[in-house]
Amino acid sequence: MARIRLQMTVMMLATLVACVAGGWLYFGSTTQAPKVIRPPLDISVNAEEMRVWGAWEVRAGYVPSGTGAIEIRCFRQAS
Repeated sequence: MARIRLQMTVMMLATLVACVAGGWLYFGSTTQAPKVIRPPLDISVNAEEMRVWGAWEVRAGYVPSGTGAIEIRCFRQAS
């Protein structure tokens, strides 16, 4: 009877240690957000193409706060 209690205690202790270690490994490892490069405002025009490229910071409005970026290209041949 005492042997069974000892085995159960060891099994429960091992399970507890495994759960704590697994939680520490899972929750302790935070993933780093990738660095975002904000492009500067750039407007270029030549005979065949016009390009507007840049980023902005949203502070208030109907969209959540954050950084946005866009690239718009217009080709003369495509109108």
